[in-house]
Amino acid sequence: MGINTDLILAGIGAAGASGAELAWFAPPGTTAPTNATTALTAGVNEQQTITITGSPTGGTFTLSYAGQTTAAIPYNATASAVRSALGALSTIGGTQNITVSGGPGPATPYVVTFRGALGMADLAGVTASGSFTGGTSPAIAVTQTTQGAPGFVSPGLVSEDGLSADLSNSSNDVKAYGLSAVARKIVTDETTTFKVVFLETNPISTSIYNRLPLTGDGAVYPDQNGDWTTTEGQFRAQRYACVFDLVDGPNRIRKYCPSAEVTEKDSFTIKAGEAILYGVTLTAYANSAGVSVATFHHVPALASA
Repeated sequence: MGINTDLILAGIGAAGASGAELAWFAPPGTTAPTNATTALTAGVNEQQTITITGSPTGGTFTLSYAGQTTAAIPYNATASAVRSALGALSTIGGTQNITVSGGPGPATPYVVTFRGALGMADLAGVTASGSFTGGTSPAIAVTQTTQGAPGFVSPGLVSEDGLSADLSNSSNDVKAYGLSAVARKIVTDETTTFKVVFLETNPISTSIYNRLPLTGDGAVYPDQNGDWTTTEGQFRAQRYACVFDLVDGPNRIRKYCPSAEVTEKDSFTIKAGEAILYGVTLTAYANSAGVSVATFHHVPALASA
């Protein structure tokens, strides 16, 4: 092949709109990348639309989700009133997990978007019951307008140390009778770990640091005041699908782990004038095909004729 210094790749950039997002995480089972260049599967938040028909002039309606029902909501409620009513349900988990647009009813439908703990998931449907007056055969219905699905999200910037991937092997030495030298070394297992340090304090970085899920029960999302809570004290095992993207001009290297777990955490340290860091070591586990890490390379200079 000869010498080509253009093939000496470096950690110049990364992925994302900023060009500096090195690490990406998703719930296990999220559609896996198959090369180094195709955009990662983006998470989709479920949307459900509440529509009142028949032009009622009075009355109320209720909404139910996962076995719980709201208090009566006026027929002409604003979007914020609908959001407050839904957010009061423990099965919703607070207004931080939904937004509501549209309204006021009955002329304009309400669009409920699920996020936070309910984000990036195909959810059960909200149901509605109306008690309207006036109009012509008034009714209320809820339809799924966007199906939720898991996808990769970024914890933001990482430290200038970037990413380190360490490979360790365990082996057994086979010795023959009467010989002092090892006759054969048999590798019995192989483990890959990744070390990365998050610079940003956000729900993704703090969730991974604290071994919390990115969606569903236990996931965190800031409320309207920018508040969220993580807890410590009991070990949690949480798996993630991970992608690490390196970009050097037109060249790309992408490492994909179908299943990884935070097995070590750096100390949480606060120092005057220094950034708060969230350092984690992730251990990669093999999927059903026996693959713990897939590394995709894209080097246009080596394209076949």
